[in-house]
Amino acid sequence: MQFTPYKTYFMRLEFLVSSTFQNCAEGVIKLLERKILGIMNVSKVPERFWDYVAMCVANIHNLTSSLILDDRTPREVISGNTCDISEYTSFVFYEPCMFYDSASSFPKERETLGRWMGVSHRAGQGMCYWILKDTGETVSCTTVRPRT
Repeated sequence: MQFTPYKTYFMRLEFLVSSTFQNCAEGVIKLLERKILGIMNVSKVPERFWDYVAMCVANIHNLTSSLILDDRTPREVISGNTCDISEYTSFVFYEPCMFYDSASSFPKERETLGRWMGVSHRAGQGMCYWILKDTGETVSCTTVRPRT
């Protein structure tokens, strides 16, 4: 068979521009979206904090083992180190918690009520969390305990 530039021997495939099946990651993104919306609905998280929920869900996803990766976590596959999940075991997202507020003055009690907003990476030491204060400000804090 002789090659001629006018003939094509390959089947032409056309994809829809908005098809969700073009990228393998689309299924995982859809799964993460469902988890984000589920946490926001169950915990009654205001919409303005969706990015904190997304970071928390993505971090937990990266620390969860997968059958595709031979029961290893994505972070372990990339870094080669075993991951520590202890930062995520003490609290549930948007759970009320007590934290040490160093900005409080004497008459006020230094331990105040806040809401747990996730793990604060690259800010502070290990076991550092984002806490939502009653003023609507988020602070990075290490002295946090569950409300009893």
